[in-house]
Amino acid sequence: AVFTHFWPGVKCSFKISRSIYGNATISWTDGPTVAEVEACEVFKYFLAYYYKSDPYADYGDVKHRTDLYNFRQMFGSFDCDDIDYNRKLSEETADKVRKVIAENFPEAEKARQEAGERYNTCYCSFDLSLKNNELSKLCALLGFARPAEPDWNTATDEEKNAHYEACKPCDDFERRVRYNSILMDADKIRLYYSTLWDYFVSYYRVESEPHDNKTCKAQAEKTK
Repeated sequence: AVFTHFWPGVKCSFKISRSIYGNATISWTDGPTVAEVEACEVFKYFLAYYYKSDPYADYGDVKHRTDLYNFRQMFGSFDCDDIDYNRKLSEETADKVRKVIAENFPEAEKARQEAGERYNTCYCSFDLSLKNNELSKLCALLGFARPAEPDWNTATDEEKNAHYEACKPCDDFERRVRYNSILMDADKIRLYYSTLWDYFVSYYRVESEPHDNKTCKAQAEKTK
């Protein structure tokens, strides 16, 4: 019901694994990105547990949540302390994504075609040089566009800090790509095509309609 409220028309499913503490998984096809669904804090209201770290040790423990107890009594609870978000692509959308990858990263598409059914084990390369920065292109395609720099000579400290904050999502994603890759030299990295594919599955928006950037928290407040 919560998912349908924020993303009407998008089919979703839900399950809890039978591990020690359990783990909730919300899955859906196409529709919003993983980041957009993760930003919907209403799903966290259902969590009956939380993980608390021990400040004097390198471990922690799972404890019962006491806040929002009445909410879970009324609407149910997830008997776990975390949620996994799993976005899938329909065949039609997957074809569009493969076309986007082929148009923007022909070396990756060439590697996929040469590997055939073994595309999960094939590498594709990314040029990090200033001359041909494919990593920046990947960031832009996935919605991690870096904002324009202010005039550093006239910008106030607040404007500079705001710019640094706006750059964090892009910086974090670039570090994630480098972490999941093999560094060949100072200007080139290699990663599996399947890793590149997972990035597009999680972040790429196929819809042509303009995106409403309001967070689910703001929408929830509006509908109270």
